[in-house]
Amino acid sequence: MAKAVKEAAWRLILPEIRKIVKEEIEPTNKRIDDVNKRIDDVNKRIDDVNKRIDEINKRIDDVNRKIEDMKVLMDERFKAVNDRLDALRDRFDLEKEVIALQARVQELESKLAAR
Repeated sequence: MAKAVKEAAWRLILPEIRKIVKEEIEPTNKRIDDVNKRIDDVNKRIDDVNKRIDEINKRIDDVNRKIEDMKVLMDERFKAVNDRLDALRDRFDLEKEVIALQARVQELESKLAAR
């Protein structure tokens, strides 16, 4: 008989417990669904931001390549200018020697003429 009373009590109480649990779980499930929706929205935004970052990184890489190309070009031009300056310096030094030799020749001619 005690077992029958126990079963009858469970049959009366169990639906009420289920109702209470359902009433408590439904708002919690709704909150979980809302949080999941927010997380999905945030994930979409993160994906969009990551795509933009990737595009910016590609542009930065392109600019870096252009800078590197310009650096190579400028190095070549600086080398050419330095080579020209070296040639001019050598020429200027030769001109000084020619001028010195001409002055020496004039000096010698003057000495010879004076004899």
